[in-house]
Amino acid sequence: MDPFTATHSNLYEHICLTSDEWEEVEPTEVDAEVTQISGSTRRHVMIFNGAYLGVASTGCPSRPSWYWFHLAFLDPGPTRRLDRLGLFVTITLAVLGAIAVIVVSGASMSLGFEWTVTVTAAFAATLLGFGLAVRRGFDELVFYTRHGRAPVLRLSQRRADGGDIKEFVGALADSVRSAIKERSSSRSDYLRDEMRQHRQLMEKGVLNQKQFEAARALILSAHDK
Repeated sequence: MDPFTATHSNLYEHICLTSDEWEEVEPTEVDAEVTQISGSTRRHVMIFNGAYLGVASTGCPSRPSWYWFHLAFLDPGPTRRLDRLGLFVTITLAVLGAIAVIVVSGASMSLGFEWTVTVTAAFAATLLGFGLAVRRGFDELVFYTRHGRAPVLRLSQRRADGGDIKEFVGALADSVRSAIKERSSSRSDYLRDEMRQHRQLMEKGVLNQKQFEAARALILSAHDK
């Protein structure tokens, strides 16, 4: 193991023991925010104090009620993920519609030209709906940490119950770039704080042990280049 990796591996062990040294950050100035509701679960996502992402959740015991993350350690570009349940329901309805059109088509072939045109148009509309279902299925935006590639925020593009998703995502990207640019700490300081942030996310329940270990390895690898 080269000296850099050895030094930062030891630093990581120290971070694991002292991750609680970071004081809790309280929002004093909200720069942008959006609220999403799904069933009984409500999530309020905000950019605050010019450099932090905060997520407050209610109605979901499996998620932490509150966590924050410094934007200097976030990747500004989200990954579009498949909303499997929504896509499954929509595709199922589209397939049932296509079957119905085919059945009606077979029964109406003897009824003349006008019926054929009507059935063809209905079939085309079904195919169009199927295509839109596939496109809309990629509904979820997932934001990952910059080097650890750990998922820290998920947003649905169809659940903007308070605030505009597109506007919020744009503001988040701008804030991330600004936070990265303004952070002037040394390489080792950045590594230490990045590790601490991931450790803190695990302690709050945002990441599990496996996700944390994978992020740790990626962070060390990124800083070893």
